[in-house]
Amino acid sequence: MTHSKEKEFFYGWYIVALGALSLFFSGPGQTYANSVYIDFYIMDFNWERSLVSGICSGATLAAGLLLFLLVPL
Repeated sequence: MTHSKEKEFFYGWYIVALGALSLFFSGPGQTYANSVYIDFYIMDFNWERSLVSGICSGATLAAGLLLFLLVPL
């Protein structure tokens, strides 16, 4: 079995790049920084942690459902 000297392109890098871009662009929708502010929400509004988490989950679900309306644009 002979091996060519030319290096073949590894197409897995396309998957890595696509995954990185997907993670980057989904950041605003998922609000990764929410974990930094969740304690301040609880203290300032006197809310339970489960309420804050439920609001964030509901907002994420609503954003996901609204994508079906925005996709035709």
